[in-house]
Amino acid sequence: MPRTANEYPEEIVTLSKSAMLELWRGLHRYNRGITLIGGWVPYFLLEKYGGTSYEHDHIGSIDIDIALNETVISEEEYANIEQLVQNLGYRHKLDSDNNHIPFVFLKDFYTSNNAVTIEVDFVGSYYGNKGHRHKRVSGLLARKCHGVDIVFDNYIEEQINGKFPRGGNASEIIRIANLIASLTMKGIVLGERYKEKDAYDIYYLITNYKRGPVDAANEINQHIQNVLVNEALTIIKKDFADRESSGPAWVASFLNEEAEERERRITDVYMNVNEFLDKIKEN
Repeated sequence: MPRTANEYPEEIVTLSKSAMLELWRGLHRYNRGITLIGGWVPYFLLEKYGGTSYEHDHIGSIDIDIALNETVISEEEYANIEQLVQNLGYRHKLDSDNNHIPFVFLKDFYTSNNAVTIEVDFVGSYYGNKGHRHKRVSGLLARKCHGVDIVFDNYIEEQINGKFPRGGNASEIIRIANLIASLTMKGIVLGERYKEKDAYDIYYLITNYKRGPVDAANEINQHIQNVLVNEALTIIKKDFADRESSGPAWVASFLNEEAEERERRITDVYMNVNEFLDKIKEN
C-alpha cells in the first residue's frame, strides 16, 4: 500500500484512470448502480469544484473503489457482473491461504518500465445482512463498508475523459461521491486504519473546495442531522484537534515534507481544517 506521494508516480496514476474508464465501459449497463468512491474522488471533485487558487495538483489514486447499490440493481441484473470484470482481464485477489477474496480484483498493466497491478475493490451497503462482513450481490460478494450508504443519495454525474489502457480516446459518464459523501467516508475510515492519504484527502478537499473551508462547511451543514456525517466529524475533530494531532502530521508525512516546510504544512493543515470545523453547526 503506497504511504507517500512519491509512491504515486504520474504514469501509474494515469494508468489507473485509464483502467477506471475501461471498467465503466465494460460495466456500462450497471452505471445506475455503481458509484466511484475512495481516493479518486477528491481528484475529480476538485477538478470540477476547485477554487480559483487550486493548482490542480491532487495526487489522484492507484487503487479503484466502487460502491454497489444493490437496492437499485436486482440480483438478476448482477448475475454477470463478476464475469464481465474477469472478461476485462481481472482476477480475484488471494488471501494468505491462496483462497479468492471475492470482492477484490487485480489486473496487471504495463508502463514503459515495468508491470503495475491495479486493485479494484467493490463494496456494498453496511446496513444490509447484519452480522455478515460481506453482502452477496449475485455472483459477487461485496464487502460491506461502514459509511458507504451515504453515497447512494449523495453523488454527482460527471463526464470523465481520457484514454483506454490499450489506446483510443475514452469518455464515460461516471457517478462520483459528492463532497458530503466523500468527507463522510474519508472521516470514518480515518478512524479505522493507519493510512496517511486519508488525512491528505480530507485536508485537500476542505482547503480547495470552491472558496475553501467555509464553503465545505456550508455543504456539510445541510446534512448535519445525518448520523454518518456526525460520526465522521467526531473523528476529524479528534485527529485534527491541534498542531500535534495525527491528522496534520500525516498530511506532512504523505507529502514527504521535512524541517521548516513540514512545520508550515502542519500549521496550514491545522488552520484550514479547524476553520472548517468552526463553521460546522451544532447538531
